[in-house]
Amino acid sequence: MPLIAPYLLSLCDAAQGSNFSFGLATRLGTQSSAFNIDATKLIHSVVTFSPAPESVAIEFLQEFQKLPGIDHLGNPLLISSTSPLADAVPVEAVLSHPSELDFHQWAQEVLKVVRNRTKQQLSMELKAVRNLATEYLTHLIAGLIIL
Repeated sequence: MPLIAPYLLSLCDAAQGSNFSFGLATRLGTQSSAFNIDATKLIHSVVTFSPAPESVAIEFLQEFQKLPGIDHLGNPLLISSTSPLADAVPVEAVLSHPSELDFHQWAQEVLKVVRNRTKQQLSMELKAVRNLATEYLTHLIAGLIIL
């Protein structure tokens, strides 16, 4: 079974390489401690250093798959609900046709689609991705504070 994480990592690399951002992830916490980080960089780091990179990648790619206009690119998340992933975490099947593009091509095509959006459209469409990145950032910082 092909790995899923390279699709998300390639998308983050392509975005960073072309100075494109998915927006800001903001630490949720007290009003006196505001912390923002580029969601693209955060997503890349979380997947890269996660003990379960496939599971994390699936969460984010499920949100990216909801973007209008990329369904024709295929879905790198076409997996069996009975097959465990590389990090042994089963997930629900995502119903879509498999992507015929390799992860680098897929990432470039996704960026082509989103670059044609207005800032307002992008802000709305990427909100779920930013919210998930914010959730990860909040948990990471909370974990560091506890340590």
